[in-house]
Amino acid sequence: MFHMRTFLTNILILLSALANATNDTIPVATRINDGTEKYGNFIPFEKPSIKVLKRKYSLTSVSVGATLRNESRAVMPQLGKGEISGKFNANTFITNKKGATWGNASYTNGKIADVQFNETSDYAMLYPYTLGDSVGGDLRFQNYRFGGGVNTALNSNWKLGIEAQYRADLAYRQIDPRPKNLVTDLDATIGASRRIAGKYIVGLDLNAGRYKQTNSLRFFSELGVPNVVHFTGLGTQYYRFQGSNYSTYYKGYRVGGSLGIVPDGSGWLGNIAYNYFAFTKIISSLNELPMARAGEHQTSGEIAYLNTEPTAWGIKLNADYSRKSGTENIFGDAADNVYPQIMSLEQFSAENLNLQISALYGKTAEIHDWNITAQACYLSHNEKYNSPEQHLTLAHAGVKVGGLYGYKGKSLHVGISTDLGFYASTHHDLLLYGNTIWQSPVRQTYEIISGHFLQSNTSFRISYAFGNDIAIFLDLRYSYSRFFSGSDIHQGNISVGMML
Repeated sequence: MFHMRTFLTNILILLSALANATNDTIPVATRINDGTEKYGNFIPFEKPSIKVLKRKYSLTSVSVGATLRNESRAVMPQLGKGEISGKFNANTFITNKKGATWGNASYTNGKIADVQFNETSDYAMLYPYTLGDSVGGDLRFQNYRFGGGVNTALNSNWKLGIEAQYRADLAYRQIDPRPKNLVTDLDATIGASRRIAGKYIVGLDLNAGRYKQTNSLRFFSELGVPNVVHFTGLGTQYYRFQGSNYSTYYKGYRVGGSLGIVPDGSGWLGNIAYNYFAFTKIISSLNELPMARAGEHQTSGEIAYLNTEPTAWGIKLNADYSRKSGTENIFGDAADNVYPQIMSLEQFSAENLNLQISALYGKTAEIHDWNITAQACYLSHNEKYNSPEQHLTLAHAGVKVGGLYGYKGKSLHVGISTDLGFYASTHHDLLLYGNTIWQSPVRQTYEIISGHFLQSNTSFRISYAFGNDIAIFLDLRYSYSRFFSGSDIHQGNISVGMML
């Protein structure tokens, strides 16, 4: 498992490797407002094949911060109804004549309040094959992240990009039930890009990764043990292995790729991407029994046009679709604690669709940047369980408007952004077989999100440069969600730090 000493060692290596960023001859006040951030997320330059276009100048930041979240009623009881956490974060982006180098490292320590019917980390990723009980409670966690990459020129036309990201998570509770979840997740991407037609860059990226989670549960109370079950979707469970068989682990992998074209400045951009993630759930206490497996296909595509300076305007169409299928293995009677596998049944499936059209208009100038955005979208989610037959359907149509303003003084810089979206329920349906306690989180989530809801986000960032080499900043963020069927979510984030 990844330990604090290892993490701190990587932090020191990262910061020492980034020391050259402070030698950039461009004043930090100029470098702060460089890059594509002034267009929000309208242009994605995160792929290693084209990430060199994200910024013209080097910038390094180090910060500490905190997050506070509260839900009046848990939208998903499996994810808790609140969070309080603290975070350390370090990021850098260093440009050079041949390309760019970047790195990141972070550590988060906190608590999730009142987690119910779930003792497994990465719940959304590993759903429906999670471990749960009828008690739950607050959950402590520690998250570690670090990674980096490089984009370098092979010749006047071709560039090569490589990136790797690693995370290690620990989640635990010190009263019964006592989970101890250890997660390791490594992902690597390699990409190449070529400049065509003068200002356009075509990039191809391929990625692969490995995932593992050890998910164990212990009880020390002498008053008895609550029910512990292996969920299989929509409140169903693998009844045969409920009870004392709750030492499990997950092993998985992902592969994928993307092909895109982006302009160096104004112009058309487009991207198509595909990713596949598969995992197997194994019950350790039953002689490494492979209880179930799941696979998820994710596809996305977008096309847009953006005009940058001095008048910023653009329009974008994008679509995301995913399908997850789950297969349960059927076993015969055990011999010497070995369960022979008889057959497999595909019991679970889930589909998600997200369609969006977005528009942007604004101005970029020496002192002031501003833009307004508008978006219309359609969101749908469908789940099915074959035997007993069950299903859940949700669909919403939404509109969102937002704005961004940036002030760039000689030393003082201010950025403000806000948005507000309303999402109307267009269709919903739920069919569950029977009425058990294990279905209660499904019914609660459906009751809340099957209706209309609105969401808003506001951020405020201020920085002040001392000379040419260093600046300090304060970043405040607040988001609010109002579900008209019965829940309010408030989340606030604060971070302070310095930039070099």
